[in-house]
Amino acid sequence: MPHGEALYLDICQRFLPAIDALESTGAASREQSVVGMRGKMESNPSWSTVSVEDQQEIERGLTAAGNGSC
Repeated sequence: MPHGEALYLDICQRFLPAIDALESTGAASREQSVVGMRGKMESNPSWSTVSVEDQQEIERGLTAAGNGSC
């Protein structure tokens, strides 16, 4: 698993197309998508095994994807 800036970019690039698709179909707003995805990640039991630094980069990448650009 990448770390730091590489992790941020990986997460952003991975989730950006999904968030775009949900928005374009009207299934969910960008904000709803980010909130839902973040909630799923944080409720996963493995989330607590991820370092605080990596958690921050994951959340940063997800937020950037929600904003529409990496």
